[in-house]
Amino acid sequence: NYEEARDRAQEALKLFEESLPQQQTVEDPAHLTRTRRTALGDPVDLGRTYALFGALANAVGQRTEALGHLNTALALYERHDRQREIAHVCCNIGHVHLKKAEYALAKPFLHRSLNLAERIGDTPLMSVVFHNLGEVAASSGDMAEAETLYRRSLTLAEQVNDREYVSLWSADLAILLQE
Repeated sequence: NYEEARDRAQEALKLFEESLPQQQTVEDPAHLTRTRRTALGDPVDLGRTYALFGALANAVGQRTEALGHLNTALALYERHDRQREIAHVCCNIGHVHLKKAEYALAKPFLHRSLNLAERIGDTPLMSVVFHNLGEVAASSGDMAEAETLYRRSLTLAEQVNDREYVSLWSADLAILLQE
């Protein structure tokens, strides 16, 4: 139901854009819940909506459109210094470049994401980034590096008991080992 998801995201974007001029100034938004920040007109919600558009476009193979939305989200996150969101969207941008076989473009985004994820302690994201870097290495023919990165991603997924990623990463590692 990608079209329906896109329609709902478009509605959300319109609501967020309409609420921004009316947003209330809050002394320290860090102590508020995300729901409360949204109710007050958090401009970062625009970034989240663009990130959703990027994910939807990527899911249907519209990679260039996905990159446009993800880069818009990144600019909004950077403007408001949202480190966790920057880390996640950089991973997604790197992943889209990876899927476009643009490995040289993928690497800087993946490394930036990894650096931020390590700094903020986002283990699930580190697992995904290591896996994406493993794909870059495998695509470049560096099977030893790919194996090392896949094993790191698998170890991290096991640490957080992410059964879906443990399964996916195990399958990718098995295919790599067969090759």
